[in-house]
Amino acid sequence: MKTSIITVSALSVFSLSTAIAAQPDGSRGDLNGDGKVSRDEMLTSANARFTDTDINQDGYLTKEEIKAAGEENRKKRIGRRGDRQENRFAEADMNDDGQLSLQETTDQAIKRFEKLDSDNNGQLTEEEMRSARKQYRSDR
Repeated sequence: MKTSIITVSALSVFSLSTAIAAQPDGSRGDLNGDGKVSRDEMLTSANARFTDTDINQDGYLTKEEIKAAGEENRKKRIGRRGDRQENRFAEADMNDDGQLSLQETTDQAIKRFEKLDSDNNGQLTEEEMRSARKQYRSDR
């Protein structure tokens, strides 16, 4: 019984992650671009993810296939993070010496703050911070 519950839970999480999986254009499950995810779009994404994960194409997902898919997704996320980190580092390293000084990191923090402070009042409101988080997530 415990194994069945764990398996059902794992597959539920797997299916839910499919619904919000990023599409090639960066949208998350919104296949027709209308800003919403319909039941059909969720099912289409779920079926595509299932097919991609079913390595031996036998119509069933094993724990090993799910684990392999998770590992592949983790590698992709790490790769994207690495690229972003390299870009951020290069942007902050103003003198191109391969290291960041306190001044360079301070200048970068000020630059980020000014970008987020959309009303230029010297303070970040909850809405400005929420907007920044939303933008950060869409860039991931």
